Amino acid sequence: SKVSFGGNLYLLDTQKSRIWKYVSTDSGLPARPAGGQGFSETREYLNPDSLPDLSRATSMAIDGSVWIATSDGKIMRFGQGRELTFVPKGVEPDFGQRLFVNTRDELKNVYVLDTDNKRVVVLDKDGLYVAQYTWQGNIVPTQFVVSETLKKILLLVQGKMYSLEMQ
Repeated sequence: SKVSFGGNLYLLDTQKSRIWKYVSTDSGLPARPAGGQGFSETREYLNPDSLPDLSRATSMAIDGSVWIATSDGKIMRFGQGRELTFVPKGVEPDFGQRLFVNTRDELKNVYVLDTDNKRVVVLDKDGLYVAQYTWQGNIVPTQFVVSETLKKILLLVQGKMYSLEMQ
């Protein structure tokens, strides 16, 4: 999984349980396109004493914090290179096994795609339950995007888009 934020590029490495950060730069890279920006050498985002298990990570989102969803039903939050406490509160039923997370700095909330329970759960950035949006049928989304302005959640399912209306 890769995400850009603040002009920087972040890569989630599930095999090594690391988050790699490439800082944007306009000099110092020989392979930089003419007139374009390049990126620094690879840096580790996580502090050396921070060794989380990211082997089951399924997605990553960044809003200043780095958010990671896992295939064992967890949402992890990192800030300034270390894991921050994040405990979702008020989610019923509990999250299923396969989760995907979506947020950005312009979004007020964190959105969690819970494919096992056929829903998208909305949490505030402190972990408090806000709402959930469900669907019927046997669709299994593999990606999703949220627009709070348009009040829509778009689900990607086998090359097709499905829309959930938010209240």
